[in-house]
Amino acid sequence: MVSLLDIRRFFKGTIRLGEPLADYASLGIGGVADYLFAPSSSEDLITVVKHLRANAIPFTFAGRGSNLLVSDQGYHGAVIMLEPGFSSVRLQTSPTGEAFVRAAAGARLAALVDFCIGQSLQGVETVAGIAGTVGGLVVGSGPGAGQLAEGCLAEAEILHDDEVMVISNAPEKFPYRKSGPGRDIVLSA
Repeated sequence: MVSLLDIRRFFKGTIRLGEPLADYASLGIGGVADYLFAPSSSEDLITVVKHLRANAIPFTFAGRGSNLLVSDQGYHGAVIMLEPGFSSVRLQTSPTGEAFVRAAAGARLAALVDFCIGQSLQGVETVAGIAGTVGGLVVGSGPGAGQLAEGCLAEAEILHDDEVMVISNAPEKFPYRKSGPGRDIVLSA
């Protein structure tokens, strides 16, 4: 059992009990989740994941709900939503002066495409019109992921067990439609 009093001591995001998952699935079907967490930051996400793991509470992620099918019996555990706390898309510069786009795992693919268009950058147009998130795309759950990974995905920041890591050459680490979150959680790419 999750003690909400304990979690509230360190968790700054939103917590909901008995949340209907049909509200988050594009098909509009499904029962309730015991707990729904919407972290406000990476630190929030990391601490709640550690807490859930330490207490053997099953958890899963729900992005935009475009690939989400939920039983009418619901989900007995915690569902973690990465919006709105993980929605940033920004232009950054590497130590060598090369510009790149860093998108948080919960950022909508449409926001990524719009941002790149606004910056006169190309390569992500293959995901235009897909109702998913950057995190979902990295683990290969969206059409167009293979094409994007081959040309544009340079690295992914992940939570591996309890350690934040940056995986270079991410397309090899997250092969199209063959990877899954497992114990690794995508934070950004």
